[in-house]
Amino acid sequence: MLEQNRVEFLPWTGNADDGTAQPIRRVVDAGHGGAVGAIRFEGKPSGSRWTWSRPPKLVVMQAEEDGLCHMATLRRPWLSARRWKLFDAEDQIVGLIHGLRIQDPLGYRFAWAEPFGSSRWRFRDLTGRDYAVWMASDGSDFLEWLEPKVTNPFLRMLVLGTVLCRVPIPETKLVSA
Repeated sequence: MLEQNRVEFLPWTGNADDGTAQPIRRVVDAGHGGAVGAIRFEGKPSGSRWTWSRPPKLVVMQAEEDGLCHMATLRRPWLSARRWKLFDAEDQIVGLIHGLRIQDPLGYRFAWAEPFGSSRWRFRDLTGRDYAVWMASDGSDFLEWLEPKVTNPFLRMLVLGTVLCRVPIPETKLVSA
């Protein structure tokens, strides 16, 4: 998923009638349409009155030859609506996402997303260099890397996490799979 130049995050799917099913958001290569990963939501849906009782978690899985493997986890701390912590597959902290700001593990800002146009954002570093563009339309999100030299997997993970945190909690009425 991190190697693709352009990916599409499909809308949340799941069975709205079955309260035990965890919602899934599939990720496909926007150029070829092949599956490159999935996002699994763990927590209470946004329509629940007890969303604060167990902070939500997003588990990011990457497609491999033998199935899906765990790549990263986004966890929202208690009583924090806009701050997320991103952990890699070994459960080591990669960085923090606070709204549209991307911070290193110590809390220093090194990149952010800023809106431009309708339903579009661009990711920039402190020098003003553009990394990527993120577009939202009809429940799907698209992420396109502008700078091919940005190969740092942790930076790509944080940008990906920022897109996923935009609307992380699926609605109670989900699209059926």
